[in-house]
Amino acid sequence: MRHVGRCALLLLLLAAPPALAAPPALAAPPLVDVSKVVPGIRVDLRYASNRNVIGRAFYPRGARALLRRPLALRLRRAVRFLRPRGLTLLIWDAYRPPAAQRVLWNHTPNAKLVAPPWRGSIHTRGAALDLTLARISDGRPLPMPTPYDSNSARARRGARRGVSKQARSNSALLARAMRLAGFVPYRAEWWHFNARDFKRYPLAKASLSP
Repeated sequence: MRHVGRCALLLLLLAAPPALAAPPALAAPPLVDVSKVVPGIRVDLRYASNRNVIGRAFYPRGARALLRRPLALRLRRAVRFLRPRGLTLLIWDAYRPPAAQRVLWNHTPNAKLVAPPWRGSIHTRGAALDLTLARISDGRPLPMPTPYDSNSARARRGARRGVSKQARSNSALLARAMRLAGFVPYRAEWWHFNARDFKRYPLAKASLSP
C-alpha cells in the first residue's frame, strides 16, 4: 500500500502544471527631454553656463533638462495652473549625471548641502527639479527669496527675515504649483522639489547632450 501511495503522489506531481516563472522586473521609465513633453515650459540649465556656484560650466553645451517620463508629464498640471496668471516654470536643473554630482561635492563636501556622490542625489534618479517662476511674455524670472544655490538662511522655505513680501508670495505660488504636479518642496531650498515617489526610480547614468 505504501508503494501504491508513493506512485500515486508521483503521478499527481507529474500531472501538475509547471510553476509560473516570476514576472520580470519592470524597467524604470525612461528619461525624457522636458521641453519636448511640456509645452510652454522654459529651460535655463545653470550648470551648462558659468552662472552657478562653481563659476564654470560642467554640463555640456546644449544640455537637455531630463526627467523620468511620468514626472515630466505631471509638470503639465503646474504649467496649466500658472498659465492664466501669465507665468510658467523655468528649470535650472533636472536630471544630474553622477560626474556632475561629484563636481558639486568636491566644491562643497557637506552632506547637509550636497548629496555625497557614493549615496547619489535624487536629481541623479531623474526625480528632482530646481526651478523658479518666469513670465510667459518675456521669460524673465520673478523675484524670489535668494539667488539660485544660495547657502543663505533666506533660502529656507518660509524664511521671513530679509525676504520681501513679494518674494515670499512668489515662492509660495511656485510651491503650490509644484504640489499640484505631485512634487514635494524641499525645506532647505525654495527652488528644489522632489517627486513624492522618487524612491521607485533608480540612480541613472545618462548623457545630457542633445
